[in-house]
Amino acid sequence: EDSQITYEEGMFKAHPGKENHPVVEVTWYGAAFYCNMLSEKEGLTPLYNLDDWSCQVYGKEGYRLPTEAEWEYAASYDDNRDFPWGNNEPTDKIANIKRKAKKPEIVETVAVGSYSPEGDSKLGISDLAGNVSEWCNDWYNDFYAGGSQVIDPVGPGKSLYLYLPFFNKYTSARTLRGGCFLQDSDHRKGMGRPFIMDTVIHPNVYHNQFRSYDYLSRQVIGFRVVKTTVNDKTQDAFSGPDK
Repeated sequence: EDSQITYEEGMFKAHPGKENHPVVEVTWYGAAFYCNMLSEKEGLTPLYNLDDWSCQVYGKEGYRLPTEAEWEYAASYDDNRDFPWGNNEPTDKIANIKRKAKKPEIVETVAVGSYSPEGDSKLGISDLAGNVSEWCNDWYNDFYAGGSQVIDPVGPGKSLYLYLPFFNKYTSARTLRGGCFLQDSDHRKGMGRPFIMDTVIHPNVYHNQFRSYDYLSRQVIGFRVVKTTVNDKTQDAFSGPDK
């Protein structure tokens, strides 16, 4: 129910009125699989290897999730602005942000582009901050590969493991960017990790350089896709668990 999607007559359908809202309650793997299906639909190369979930980031034409460096580049282009729309502090007049949770499962997304053009980035991209947090292609690590001088970094390998008390195990996580509609310091506060998340409780979550992570599906997480193209100067580049 949180996903805002039903399965009827052999088809997945958005709830009435939610057709143009971002998808939520999707795992990183579900988002990557969608990218492969979109590539196949258009006769392009599926970029994700479903055996180990590695990705051909550059070198083939197809769809994938943005690298963390690409996401930040798109949000801060070309003046290193603090937020996608500029340097003014975020308000609910320019982005779908800072809503309180009446119930943990409530979804308060809005149609994509509802705050356009006021909330758009310099490149004209809408909803880079607020609405839903967005999966990036990268595994999460303490460092951000885009902070170096490397051109188009594909991100670290599967090198940082986080302990989940509830599941009594360690796991890797994927990077999130952009914040979401919800900001509530009390949201699931007593449940501990992995149920509370920085994307919901941190005051700086809408800043272009704020990094978060997750390993589950949530009602506040969605994704956007990028389409890679190639030319005679494009070199193959891959991301993978052992990179």
